[in-house]
Amino acid sequence: MKIKNIDWFKISKVIFIIIIPIFFLLLSYKVVMFNTELNENQQLVIDYVNSNNNLEEQNVLQSYLLEQDITSQELSHLDDVNKVIQWKNYLFYALLLLLTLILTFYKKEKDKINILIKYGTISGLVFSLFLLIVSLFNFMKIFEVFHLILFPQGNWQFPLESFLITTFSESFFFLIAKEIFISNVFVLGVILIVLLVINYISKRYVMIK
Repeated sequence: MKIKNIDWFKISKVIFIIIIPIFFLLLSYKVVMFNTELNENQQLVIDYVNSNNNLEEQNVLQSYLLEQDITSQELSHLDDVNKVIQWKNYLFYALLLLLTLILTFYKKEKDKINILIKYGTISGLVFSLFLLIVSLFNFMKIFEVFHLILFPQGNWQFPLESFLITTFSESFFFLIAKEIFISNVFVLGVILIVLLVINYISKRYVMIK
């Protein structure tokens, strides 16, 4: 029984098409959150969900949160958010490693690298434009689906007067999401344009030569 040769380049293209949109969304999230101005309570919550496994830091931050009349249900949700952020970071660096390995594998084949980047950026651009358009017309639907997927236990809904809802309004999440999607479209668009220009110049140079 003969085993067919595996087309690794085709597999690499599929990998790029799938993971480039995810990778750049995660990257845009990191950049946008880093540059977002937060008030004191927002910063306190962000520090708490980013405290990783540092129990001492978590306990200190938790005591500050309790002073703000945060409920045990809200703290439970923040603990879940903390876990999601940890997995998000693991995923980001895993994808970065995978992309690096694939590009290193094809480092002597520039044409293949160009194709991989082109397919990946087009995929990411289409996906980001889709999310941007949907969020502009029905952001709360995306917000709800996002929470249903990441928090199936259902502990993410709170009264309007709760600490988390008053600290992070719907408009806050909408503006953050919009910035993430727009920055993603911009960066991927620039990468794609630069790639096309370089390819055009290279072909012209070969023809002239």
